[in-house]
Amino acid sequence: APAPTGEDKNALGARLYPLIELSQPELAGKLTGMFLEMSEADLVRLLESPALLDAKVAEAVATLEAH
Repeated sequence: APAPTGEDKNALGARLYPLIELSQPELAGKLTGMFLEMSEADLVRLLESPALLDAKVAEAVATLEAH
């Protein structure tokens, strides 16, 4: 199903990237790529909730550092 906003994943990723870049400039590209594996609905939720996005970014960074 298309995203509720009518945006595709590339458009959502393009909106997420600068938000992620604020806290993780070196990892923004990699983290955005990881998040694009999520559903469009989940990506929209991340864009709508800075707290949720921060939590997901922290989780993803921890995952990357564990490997």
